[in-house]
Amino acid sequence: MLLSIVIPVYRVEKYVAECLNSIFSQKHNDVEIVIVDDGSPDNSMTIVHSLIEKKNNCRVVNQMNQGLSVARNVGLREASGDYIWFVDSDDWLLPNSIEFIFQCINDNPNVDVFSSVLEEHYESSGLIRREYDPPSTIISGKKYLNARYKQGAVQRFVFKRSFIEKNELNFYPGILHEDGLWGFKCLYLANEVMILNKSIYAYRIRNSGSIMSSVSIKSANDLLFIHKQLKEFMYERVAREDWNWYQFCIYNVIECIFKFSINIIDSKEFGSFYNSNRDYLRQESFFLLRKKGCILYAIRMICFPKQYFWLKKKVKKFLGR
Repeated sequence: MLLSIVIPVYRVEKYVAECLNSIFSQKHNDVEIVIVDDGSPDNSMTIVHSLIEKKNNCRVVNQMNQGLSVARNVGLREASGDYIWFVDSDDWLLPNSIEFIFQCINDNPNVDVFSSVLEEHYESSGLIRREYDPPSTIISGKKYLNARYKQGAVQRFVFKRSFIEKNELNFYPGILHEDGLWGFKCLYLANEVMILNKSIYAYRIRNSGSIMSSVSIKSANDLLFIHKQLKEFMYERVAREDWNWYQFCIYNVIECIFKFSINIIDSKEFGSFYNSNRDYLRQESFFLLRKKGCILYAIRMICFPKQYFWLKKKVKKFLGR
């Protein structure tokens, strides 16, 4: 049984040593580390090569810069492990995390996806927090989605390789928030997901440059694209009896369009985006009317979502949050 850790590298000279050393410092056997150099122009790979020089379980794959999705796909293709863990090079693994994952795998060989709790590290403030507190249990991927457990950040998951290959799962290239598209598909198709009530991964929330802090209109366009892809997936792979709850689940992507764009919500650029896609956004928002307790929110999202999030922005600023 082999675990492959896939690490894309691009412009992370400040962080990559901490990432790799967090893996090397653990007690583990049967671990392969696949490092994908995504054409990084800084000293990241110089640091990488100095650290792995005497390691016989590390491989480097070089490519021209093509983005995170392509780098992960390349790493997946090159990996030989029975299980896959995608680790970002500006994050790190917490102590004993690999040992814990091996124990979970050995005790639960039928599980397709292991889902952990991220330990969030805020770079600007130094704040460290555990993102949420789920129960330790094994459920179907459908129940995982329906119960609204955490999804995004693919780093939280460890995947059985045969499950990925059977379902022909790949990251879509060239888009932001690619984890959202992968995560919905993957979780819906998983027969068994094991929720681990344990933090094994340190997720760095950087001061700038992260997808979570992006205010570009590309973020809004890519999220809209992801929602449309998930609707297409619904017609192709989702059972008809699941359509109702599935559409409620993926509505979160519509909400994220506004949440991630809140700092440009009153800009001409976002206004143009919204006017071009208003009919689609309103149509999808009508599903909220079927959900108990969502009537007022549904009306806001159908009639004046821009104004609603603009007001939230002003209130947040007034309260100093």
